[in-house]
Amino acid sequence: MNKRLSYISYLRIFATISVVWLHTCSTLSDNKELFGLNTSQFKFFSALYQVMYWAVPVFL
Repeated sequence: MNKRLSYISYLRIFATISVVWLHTCSTLSDNKELFGLNTSQFKFFSALYQVMYWAVPVFL
C-alpha cells in the first residue's frame, strides 16, 4: 500500500518555486536603492514577499 498522493507532489513542486520567489522578492525589497526600484515596484515585491510565506511550511 505505498500509493503515492500525486497532489502532495504537485504542492511541494509549487512550494519549491514559491520559496525561490520568496527569496527573490526578499532580496529585491531589502535592496531597493541597489536595484533602483520605484515606490510601486517596492510595494509589489513587498506584498508578493508576504503572500509567499505559506510556502515555507509546505516546503518543509
